[in-house]
Amino acid sequence: MGSNRRGYFAVVAFVLASVAICCVSLAQEQPAGVPEDTALAQEEVGSAAMDPAAEIILRQVSDFYAGLHNFSVDIRASREVQVKEEKQEMAWNVALAMQRPNLLRFEAIMREGGQTVVIDGKNAYMLLSTTGVGAQYLVEEAPENFNALLAGGMPQLSPLLSTDPYEEMLEGVSAVKLLEPEAIGEVQCNRVEITRPEGVLDMWVAQGEEPLVQKMALDVTRGLQMAGMQEVTMIEWMDFSDWAVDADLPADKFTFAPPEGARKIESFVPESRPGEETGLLGKPAPEFELDLLDGGKVKLSDHGGKDIVVLDFWATWCAPCLRSMPVVIGVTDAYKDKGVVFYAVNLRDDPSKIRKFLDDNGLKCAVALDKNGRVGDLYGVQGIPFSVVIGADGTVQAAHVGATSDLKETLTEELDTLLSGQNLVEAPQGQGQAGEMQVAP
Repeated sequence: MGSNRRGYFAVVAFVLASVAICCVSLAQEQPAGVPEDTALAQEEVGSAAMDPAAEIILRQVSDFYAGLHNFSVDIRASREVQVKEEKQEMAWNVALAMQRPNLLRFEAIMREGGQTVVIDGKNAYMLLSTTGVGAQYLVEEAPENFNALLAGGMPQLSPLLSTDPYEEMLEGVSAVKLLEPEAIGEVQCNRVEITRPEGVLDMWVAQGEEPLVQKMALDVTRGLQMAGMQEVTMIEWMDFSDWAVDADLPADKFTFAPPEGARKIESFVPESRPGEETGLLGKPAPEFELDLLDGGKVKLSDHGGKDIVVLDFWATWCAPCLRSMPVVIGVTDAYKDKGVVFYAVNLRDDPSKIRKFLDDNGLKCAVALDKNGRVGDLYGVQGIPFSVVIGADGTVQAAHVGATSDLKETLTEELDTLLSGQNLVEAPQGQGQAGEMQVAP
């Protein structure tokens, strides 16, 4: 499988949620088959500091899932991100089913849309549906098994899908230890903590003959700090329910039919035209009218025919936004006397939080308030920071996702090109004039 597919599936698979749990004393109950005098001992197994009791549990889990012909499960998922004192939580639902060696159905439903991966044994289909962009899907050759998908980096699903779960779970691990047992609802669970390069993975598995995974928590704060995000914490949760193992799955469980109007594409991450995944390059920019943080309103059409408009979608909790926003502000300020206008479009934050964020970080710019995220939906915002360059003719000429290292140089070159009278992209054949697209209410 190609790297694009692995990366896409890894994004889809970040689905997690939290639940209240009842603690059970370790002194009261040891995991089945673990001698009491070794339950807390530590020994070296390979490069990892391995608790023998935890090793027994991981091998039980590995043998159990590797031996399954099929399963289906529902997952309640969430992610909690905190930057300094600001916190954001998001949640969604996932339905996962597999049949070895290579039949899979993965469906994630969230507020902004949905993501589906289907592998029918011959082809692999990936569907992405978002408000404002519509449905897009791609088709590639199916893998022989699920290991290629896991290579994209999905520690939460490794125990469930790998042909060798034990080896997959321990790859790159520095420590594994047994924590106190806990109950998830009415299910008594053993709990194992796995220290991975990107963070710490906690796994709750049912005690007994069927060690079904009940819950996972992945704290990736360590990985973010290693990447330079020192004031960011992020925890991802998965709660599993309605397990069905080696059952009679419906015949159409692993078939794919694109929804009406879905557009087939070659890649979700185009190499030659950044931003094309929005579906807006060369097309009229969606009209909108938003309140400004300091009073008044901004209406995109007021700039038509005279200004180049740069929009930067962001939020106060987004650490990469803090890296990219000063860059965009600096570049656009240098061109403000040449007909370039900049708006930092904030997604759903309270105005008081926005003002504090700007003051704390010494940022000065015009902030437009996308209070319900509808303008972000119109522009196909799937991740932030997300910047858009709109030409004086009202068409979207460029889009950038993430805080890239070359953002300053790229944005400067794009503005120079547009100010010279050239376009960065041409309008698609048959495309109408600016102002014809959907208006955000």
